[in-house]
Amino acid sequence: MKNFTLLLFLILLNKSYSQGTYFDYLDYSSEWRNYGGGWNGIFFYEDYSTSYFDGDTIINGTYYYKKYTLSNTNLFSNPTFQIYLYGPTYIREDSTKNMYQYSLTTNSETSIFDSQAILDSTIGDIFPAPGAICPIEYIDYINLGARPLKLIRGMTYQPSGYLEGIGAVGSTCALGVEGSGNLVCYRNATDVLQFGTLNCNDTTLFPSALRINSIKKNKIELNVYPNPTQSTITINNLEYKFNTVQIYSAIGELVLEKSIQSESETIDLSNLSNGVYHLILKDDVEYITKKIIKL
Repeated sequence: MKNFTLLLFLILLNKSYSQGTYFDYLDYSSEWRNYGGGWNGIFFYEDYSTSYFDGDTIINGTYYYKKYTLSNTNLFSNPTFQIYLYGPTYIREDSTKNMYQYSLTTNSETSIFDSQAILDSTIGDIFPAPGAICPIEYIDYINLGARPLKLIRGMTYQPSGYLEGIGAVGSTCALGVEGSGNLVCYRNATDVLQFGTLNCNDTTLFPSALRINSIKKNKIELNVYPNPTQSTITINNLEYKFNTVQIYSAIGELVLEKSIQSESETIDLSNLSNGVYHLILKDDVEYITKKIIKL
């Protein structure tokens, strides 16, 4: 069960070792936007998620990207959506076009995606995915900027298959069961690959990546008072005019979001339960954070 919280997210921010990270397909601007949904026998649910990298770390002498996922999730038949933050997971790629994930629990890594197997595959080969038993029936090439990427599929349904360097686009050999998801788009700083018909630029569905470790203005002192508070807080945003404030609970749930209209903004927290929260002040590319306490 995914149980990482925003608190863990903030605690685990480490010094970046970006100069040691191997780059080929991926970089720090890589993002995957996915959709999943279905009926589980009790209620219908939907999930729109954005997975992204926020910095890196070094483990046992090896550099790993720190990957996070923001999920905009509706778990019942008619509720409001809630945003949850999961991560980090630790991902790396190597010069053999293999991608790995490191487990803190087992202190080991496993191969999660082999682009070389896709490059070597031909029509009629067994699909190179764990547990797949179908042959490859279709091969396409999709350009990411000037770079053609090989897409292999085992059925006519789209979006489906595996894309070189990016990962699973959708189901491999058969239509997905309830709850299966698919990649809506992959994007980096300059290019976007679109799959299916959902609009991956719709920020009411897909959360914007929360790159706290990529802050350029992180030396700005965020003035929030009173803190602790019993009802309201005031944010003085004098040095740099951010445009949005978000507040997350200690379990990573987005509990408040609003636009900032002035350089001094008062926010009512009276409807929130007592406890620790994380306030994030941001614009389109940068963030600063502050721990606040509701009494």
